[in-house]
Amino acid sequence: MENYNCETRFETVSKTMTHVFSERVSVICDFKFGTITTLRDDNPIDKFSIIENKMSIDDYENFLIGIAESAEQLKTL
Repeated sequence: MENYNCETRFETVSKTMTHVFSERVSVICDFKFGTITTLRDDNPIDKFSIIENKMSIDDYENFLIGIAESAEQLKTL
């Protein structure tokens, strides 16, 4: 199994958690609105509701692994 790293930042005032996978890829989880936004080159490329999609912790972990794999591929471009 591959080992991926990211920096995780918590912003308590804005109620967000940001995972930074590389200079180009990050994921913002907005607890106030229950959304997850994926950014590439600071542009949103995907946004969805974790409430409507009933995302479990395991689902979120698998989602982040997929993002980490994509971030690694982008490093080679």
